[in-house]
Amino acid sequence: MTYLSESLQPASFRGVPFYVDAAGVEVGRRVQVHEYPQRDQPWAEDLGRATRSFTVDAFVVGPGYIADANALIAAAEEEGTGTLVHPWLGTMEVSLRELMRVRFDTAAGRAEVSFSFVEGGELEFPSAQSSTPMLSRMSADSLSFAGASSFASGFAVDGFASFVRDAAALDLNSAFDFIGSLSGVSPLASWASGLGASVGSLVQQLSTPLDFAQSLMDLFDLSPLVASLFGGGDDVAPAYSGSSAASTAGTANGDPMAAMALAIVGVAGNGGAGGVLNAPVPAATATPARRQQVLNTAAINALVRRALLAQAVGISSHVDATVQADAHTVRSAVCAALDAESLVADDTAYNALQAARQAVWADLTARASGGARLVPLTPPQVCSALVIAYDRYEDATRADEIVLRNRLVHPGFVPQKPLQVLSK
Repeated sequence: MTYLSESLQPASFRGVPFYVDAAGVEVGRRVQVHEYPQRDQPWAEDLGRATRSFTVDAFVVGPGYIADANALIAAAEEEGTGTLVHPWLGTMEVSLRELMRVRFDTAAGRAEVSFSFVEGGELEFPSAQSSTPMLSRMSADSLSFAGASSFASGFAVDGFASFVRDAAALDLNSAFDFIGSLSGVSPLASWASGLGASVGSLVQQLSTPLDFAQSLMDLFDLSPLVASLFGGGDDVAPAYSGSSAASTAGTANGDPMAAMALAIVGVAGNGGAGGVLNAPVPAATATPARRQQVLNTAAINALVRRALLAQAVGISSHVDATVQADAHTVRSAVCAALDAESLVADDTAYNALQAARQAVWADLTARASGGARLVPLTPPQVCSALVIAYDRYEDATRADEIVLRNRLVHPGFVPQKPLQVLSK
């Protein structure tokens, strides 16, 4: 008894004290062994850490051992997990796995208690979260449908003089020629330069405005191009080329998705007064045919603008948001273009444009929330970008990132002027 009392250590379960002199723990991994016919070697599939089990042999001693043992019995019968405080295992939430066994020893003046615990864990349910990139893509599809519907309600060539159809064909050629300026953005080069070849087939559908609009929307569908960029590996060319169309599309991190989105909204935003994709208004004194000619011009330009905006919305869901400033630049440009288009849209297109704006804002804001911020850094002296990258990040391979973001002339001689670098 003297030896036992000297070896006992205090512990407790749900606040009820007892003493222990030993404990057992079962730990390991959950493994499922797969055996196959005509194969000598099995495969052991690791399913994660196994649930920890604890065996505790406890003692309740002292003049009030009976009352203390009864309190421990009551604690064991309480619902839910309880806090086990053990001198070697520490503090943890546990649940009784088997019935607790209690043996009263009147001669020794003690009660012996056997516990078998498992770690309690937490009851967690899957939480539903919206996929903000997918919502942006869905809003882009809705904008395409709304743009086609809006076009079909205002465009007509049947029943008018032939010059109305000829003018519509010229308007379509003019719009496609202007979009051809996007060929300066390398991912869009082949698509933009090949639009002119489709004018002939589109003109044949002018008598059926809805079919014409849907065909044009299909022609503007850039999802195959986006998919090829994500799967293209090293074959993906840099987005920024420095041409007139792409000069505002280059981003500091060279993300082709951001470059495409910015270039597309730049072209789609040419619908203001005097712009190629403008929205003309017929004169009050115009004949019905001339009036319809102007309305057709406005309808074609609006259809092209909304087709471009729908693609910009969809592409924005693929923009790299690891740098907050770059993601926010795309967000602001796309949302500003959608707002501008909303001012000249009918009710159907307006609702789709505003829904797309909300989706883009929510998506890029959410994804950029954990991104790196841009912070100012002035080199203490003229030095190479390698030195700056190593001093800042302890990673000399990030020198190209600093050169590209700040458009440095020579990476070996960085001037002593404020630079923009990532916070992490």
